Amino acid sequence: YISADGNTMYVTLNTSVLDIKKPTRSSDICVAEYTNKGTWNGARPIKNKTINTSFFDGAPTLTGDENTMYFVSDRKGEKSLSDIYVVERVGKKWGEAKPLPENINSTGNETTPYITPDGHFLFFSSDALNGIGGYDIYVAEYLGNGEWGNPVNLGPEFNSVNNDTHFKYYKDMNKAFFSSYRVQGQKASMDMYEISLEGWSIPLAR
Repeated sequence: YISADGNTMYVTLNTSVLDIKKPTRSSDICVAEYTNKGTWNGARPIKNKTINTSFFDGAPTLTGDENTMYFVSDRKGEKSLSDIYVVERVGKKWGEAKPLPENINSTGNETTPYITPDGHFLFFSSDALNGIGGYDIYVAEYLGNGEWGNPVNLGPEFNSVNNDTHFKYYKDMNKAFFSSYRVQGQKASMDMYEISLEGWSIPLAR
């Protein structure tokens, strides 16, 4: 995730196997800043034990004001594999990260979340909700007070019988981008796709 002003970047890093002074314990969410010299400084893990653990923590996405972050963790993998967590900024520090409710987090894998800048809609992929194939892309509406509407599958225009992930929605461009594993001619691999959303509206749970 890169902030709207282009000066802050949130990334997932795993340096646990490197011979360095302070490696990560696993995959951690790190922050880098763009300097006045035209370069990025070294990304550093967020110092918050409820965000970065000894398990996989990554795929950060933030609201436009950068005060709310959603990310993926498999810290409760024996119960529900990978889940989406949310954490609010308290002053200059992050508060306590908590998992989203069970109508979002299934017993399978939820991954690659994307929150719209206004914080109203969360797009993500899951391999355990009712879908078309492996990982499908869903959207859920934030109802307030920590509650979410039930996820809606984006349907066959976006989802295939294989894995569809990393959805990003750009309202001003009327476009979305996502990754998908599809067979085209003699080629089968994970590729990036672009889709026009002219005239499209976000589907809501009924």
